[in-house]
Amino acid sequence: MTKLELFQRYAEAWLPVFVARHEIIWSEVNIFDFFVGAGMDVAGKEGSALRLLRAFEGQKAYLGRPGLHVSLRLSGADGENVKQLKRALAARQADALPVNIEIKQADFAERFAAVKGELAKSSSANLLIIDQFGI
Repeated sequence: MTKLELFQRYAEAWLPVFVARHEIIWSEVNIFDFFVGAGMDVAGKEGSALRLLRAFEGQKAYLGRPGLHVSLRLSGADGENVKQLKRALAARQADALPVNIEIKQADFAERFAAVKGELAKSSSANLLIIDQFGI
């Protein structure tokens, strides 16, 4: 099993804990990936962002529930990778999911500082991916 396969399985197991509960405890569910790549590697294998999209697709029935706000917050320092990722997500029709998908070009320190306050909210469940790609 590769690191990305393990990561995808983890996300698929983590997400329903927070979105599929009968009673909504955490009104905001956020997944942050601070080191996105272009969406696919040179061999055409999906990167973390597209694998996260698969996890969301598997929970689609729960994502649009009233009182639940689900976000996928992606960022990376490389502008070209961010552009390619936007195209890859559009090709996968990511906007059809009831998920707020945000993609920003920013380095880790800048982006983490911008969202740090949100991470402390007791009304949110947050999964943070802090794993540089390509090293």
